[in-house]
Amino acid sequence: MEQVINEIVNDLIVAYKASYIGVRANREIHNEPFVNSINEFIAVPKTNSYFRLSDCKNKRDVQKKMLHWLSRDCAKANIGPVAIEFNQKGFNNFMGTTFDDEDFLLIYEKLGNGINEPLTEDFIDSEFDIDILKG
Repeated sequence: MEQVINEIVNDLIVAYKASYIGVRANREIHNEPFVNSINEFIAVPKTNSYFRLSDCKNKRDVQKKMLHWLSRDCAKANIGPVAIEFNQKGFNNFMGTTFDDEDFLLIYEKLGNGINEPLTEDFIDSEFDIDILKG
């Protein structure tokens, strides 16, 4: 099981690193994503975009964490448009989605901070059909 989550986390890091390509002024982001010593995935160090990996056992768990804890910085990061763009690209790269600004705002409003676990499950089951959140 640990090897499975390690492979998923590696895919996650690769997805976020790939986000550097094509992001305006990527030097503003500085550090690359990593897993710290207390088992947190740090997506964007400068914005402190992160979530805990300790209770993730599979890709679905990672997807839920991303929807709950990274959607805010995809919708409205406090350091500006470059960080938002980077967060969005990393998120979309890993999830296999093409969410835009409006979608991320809706995701954050409906699922951010773990506000609605059943809706999060339905959204994942729908393969991220944004209309699930609009209903």
